[in-house]
Amino acid sequence: MKSINIVLIFIFLIGCTSTPQPTTTSSTPQQESFFDGFWEMPNGLVTYIHNDVYFVSNNQTIINYGIFTYSDTWICLNWDKNASTEFEYKKDGENFIITKADGNEFVIGMWRRNKDIILEYNDKNKIAGYWENRDGKKIRILHILPNGMGFQLTCNSDLSLDIRAIVSYEGISPTEINVTLDTEGMFPIRLPLKIIYEKNAIKTGIGNDSSSYLRYERK
Repeated sequence: MKSINIVLIFIFLIGCTSTPQPTTTSSTPQQESFFDGFWEMPNGLVTYIHNDVYFVSNNQTIINYGIFTYSDTWICLNWDKNASTEFEYKKDGENFIITKADGNEFVIGMWRRNKDIILEYNDKNKIAGYWENRDGKKIRILHILPNGMGFQLTCNSDLSLDIRAIVSYEGISPTEINVTLDTEGMFPIRLPLKIIYEKNAIKTGIGNDSSSYLRYERK
């Protein structure tokens, strides 16, 4: 079994710009979705999907990430505010076939599940995992990978992406993580967030006043 060790981040926007569909449905965070796992695309890239988040990698380098949603006939990769790519698909056993992808014909064909690629988690690393904060209007997701990096994604209640950011941290179970906001070509903004660990939850925020921290539950 092969583990994936992602060592570099370079953002590459795939496809066209469009407004995410209001009828979008998502994978259920508490249950494993058909789409959860690693997928080998027809052009050789690898896509990882977990709950409502995806990333695309090439030779262990992440080139795109964002919010993943789906219906019975299409999947949607929402990689920026008001920017998404939608593909029509059909299931084929444990794999699925992209049948239509306007402007992205290179993804058409069989997406094969790869069970040999894994993310190696360390039980002592408390920060690694998938965390959610919901307040009725916003859905905030922290997807922290076990290799010192991850993603922070803020969505509207319909899972339309509003803000995305790269997360970095050092060591095991850090008390602080760094969040670098995607500023659309301008100088990136880097914010240090304090971390407080609770049972099956974390609190994050800026400064020492923990009363203003946001609480994320593990999913």
